[in-house]
Amino acid sequence: MKTEPAPLVLTDRNQLDRWDDLVRAAEAPNSDGLEAALDPVDDDDYDEATPADLATAFPDAAVIFAADAEALADDDFPILCIDPEGLVEPFRVLAADIWMVENSLASGDLTLEDLAEEVGPDGILVDPDRED
Repeated sequence: MKTEPAPLVLTDRNQLDRWDDLVRAAEAPNSDGLEAALDPVDDDDYDEATPADLATAFPDAAVIFAADAEALADDDFPILCIDPEGLVEPFRVLAADIWMVENSLASGDLTLEDLAEEVGPDGILVDPDRED
């Protein structure tokens, strides 16, 4: 079981001013105190990186989170979840719910395949128990 913090990679340097807000939102604990173990990565080398590029760069990660243009443009920060093995199509998770993906994978409770099955028609995974 992989227990290293999951990389959260900035891939759109055109919205650099939104990066700190996204990281704060992703690292914030939920109402039960659960939080994601993340490794924020702000490196010019990953500007405009594709999911395949990130999978190559982080092959040992259980999941890679990408702060791309779409994630940074929305106030809910729908972050892209990437399977480094390429077996699961990328999907999005709101920053407030990123803990659910990271914790489920770290504990072995769920796989990326399991989580992908819960993605809504809009392509976003949302914690069903979260109160807005």
